[in-house]
Amino acid sequence: MEEWKAISYTIGNFAPIPNLKEKGRHLQQIHRDKNERWDFLLDYCRKNWKKYSCSSAISYNEYMKLTCQQIYFQEIYDDLFEKKLNNRKLEEIHAQEYCEWIEEWNKMIDKKNDLTLLSFGKKSTEMKDIEDIVKIICILIQVRGYMILAALSKR
Repeated sequence: MEEWKAISYTIGNFAPIPNLKEKGRHLQQIHRDKNERWDFLLDYCRKNWKKYSCSSAISYNEYMKLTCQQIYFQEIYDDLFEKKLNNRKLEEIHAQEYCEWIEEWNKMIDKKNDLTLLSFGKKSTEMKDIEDIVKIICILIQVRGYMILAALSKR
């Protein structure tokens, strides 16, 4: 839990949150309403994408790709844990490999437009083993950080 507390708000700062077209509740407020569950917020954004000022410029899937949130699609999450990580330490994976993963995942997103969003349960009370969930969330935060660094180093 201490690791989660230390990193939980760091990566969110690298995900620009779209503005609503009309006045109303800001996404930060909605995020709080959803117990700060990122999986709930991403689902809300997807379902309400047309309400955001950027919706005519980019699709929801493009937003997910541009903000390096590919790993929050279940199919990509499965690929990460079942094929890519292979019990390696995240810091041992070279930036070039992260870039290759990003390209591969972006193709997966383009090929299948309706990927399933990752979920840790329909309600906060339905979460399985909280310790396992915390470990997974910490890994996702760290992987996303490495993805962002790799993408920036490529530029």
